[in-house]
Amino acid sequence: MPAVASVPKDLYLCTSLKDLNKKTEIKPEKTSTKSYVQSALKIFKAAEECRLDRDEEKAYVLYMKYVTVYNLINKRPDFKQQQDYFHSLLGPSNIKKAIEEAERLSESLKLRYEEAEVRKKLEEKERQEELQLKKQEAKEDTKVSAKTSLETSLDSKGKNQMTNGEKKGSAEKKDPPETGGITAEKLFTMMTDKNIKLMVMDARSLKDYQESCIINSVSVPEEAISPGYGMNFP
Repeated sequence: MPAVASVPKDLYLCTSLKDLNKKTEIKPEKTSTKSYVQSALKIFKAAEECRLDRDEEKAYVLYMKYVTVYNLINKRPDFKQQQDYFHSLLGPSNIKKAIEEAERLSESLKLRYEEAEVRKKLEEKERQEELQLKKQEAKEDTKVSAKTSLETSLDSKGKNQMTNGEKKGSAEKKDPPETGGITAEKLFTMMTDKNIKLMVMDARSLKDYQESCIINSVSVPEEAISPGYGMNFP
């Protein structure tokens, strides 16, 4: 006798018992009753093999097909005339076992399909939460990057002013911003406020601007502005 597999095979035919039942349907054919009997015996044998192999889906489909073919045989006139003969061919206990196994597999598969659906929903929920977390992290990274770029740009401008003798405060003591001035923190807050429309004009040299600049800022080099006049663009 073949050994019985210890673990049921993974579900692969359908995702619900309702869909699986569609695979058990058999259309009546114009063939002899004896041919039907031979088909039924082959189906039952295959169902038994699948049961031992713990392929619950396929075993269920085959047992149900056997029951369907058995019922088709019962309706034929020659079966009613030779019931004992055909029963001996079909096997006296096969139909009972087929029904019992089909009912048992039906309960098992129903539970397994429900568990699979729950797992699927949980996995989808976890996937969505992970995706949302990645989006949030990307948003935070963008804010940090923008702030770092702003601070780097302002720091670079401050160093250039020291080199040109234009720094207005000492390294030891920082004077408060002059009227009309703005701190890096204040500028960053304004840039991230969607209700404020802001244009940042970078007066450093074009070379410094290309090396580092504030996102969406406009380069207006000092050499493009003459004292007492408007901006001159080449």
